[in-house]
Amino acid sequence: MILTKSILSMTVAVLQLASLSSARIANRASPNAAEVIYSHDGRTCCTDGERGAIFSEGKCEYNSQAVTPSIPDDTHVTKCCWNNKANDFHVHFVDDDEVRQVSPIDITGNATVPIEICNLGLKWNITEYILTEDYLDINVNLNIDCGPFNLSDREWIRIHFDSAYRDSGEFAYEISAVGPTIYATITSKIHRSDFSVDFHGELTGTGILSQLDQSFDKNLRADEVAAILSEANIC
Repeated sequence: MILTKSILSMTVAVLQLASLSSARIANRASPNAAEVIYSHDGRTCCTDGERGAIFSEGKCEYNSQAVTPSIPDDTHVTKCCWNNKANDFHVHFVDDDEVRQVSPIDITGNATVPIEICNLGLKWNITEYILTEDYLDINVNLNIDCGPFNLSDREWIRIHFDSAYRDSGEFAYEISAVGPTIYATITSKIHRSDFSVDFHGELTGTGILSQLDQSFDKNLRADEVAAILSEANIC
């Protein structure tokens, strides 16, 4: 009798393991598809050895793997990560912002940056900002003065809460209605130590300025910006 009970117990255990194994495979779109772990924490960077995955057109993508996250309504994905050990995605998401409040701010500054073709003069005026869970948008008028060109453009520039360089936006300066255009493509990163912001700009052009390929760097130190960033979760 004891032996019979033992055999029955072992049989039940094996069936339970088989059931769990089948359930795990059932969570995959196919035997080779990735599983998904969800975290409702709004994190904008990957940790614990995970690698950053691309989030584009509603899908997380890493190499040949892709998945469409299944998250509640009124939320959005803040970061897709890939776990090499577990071969699965880790999707971070957060509630949608209720109302994005535009707030006034007044920060001005200037700098001269030597580049090959001129001493690049920069003047900026930051007039408004929008603060969200994931980034700070600032409304900037940037004037560039290079040789015979003195041009100005106003754009919203996005500062992601990240200590690594991320795309921030682009300024465009049309020389004339039919002439060449100068583009200043901006990336930025935040210093955790003092909450200043490094901006890196790449200058390119079209038409007769198509050979333009220069860069400039500027660190923004402003008490108003530092006070805002000091409350952020910076990756």
